[in-house]
Amino acid sequence: MARTPAPRLTRICCVRRMMTLPDHTGDARLLCFTIDGLARRTRFAEIGQVPEFEGEVAWFEMEQRNKTRLGYVFVRQVAEPAPSKQWY
Repeated sequence: MARTPAPRLTRICCVRRMMTLPDHTGDARLLCFTIDGLARRTRFAEIGQVPEFEGEVAWFEMEQRNKTRLGYVFVRQVAEPAPSKQWY
């Protein structure tokens, strides 16, 4: 009997642009991206690893892929999820 593969792990993550402070001309440079919602080791991403998006913050669906540089790949951009209603 053949073994069925486990379903891939997907997560909804918040991606933020990290910019430098503006210089004397008023221009700021893009440093990197931070990804909230993944393991700590994949928290930062370089410029070429994130798809283009408008604004400072975007939400993406990400799928786990072990042989990639981040350990995850960007599947698609999604709308901002509703805040969770959880009692503490």
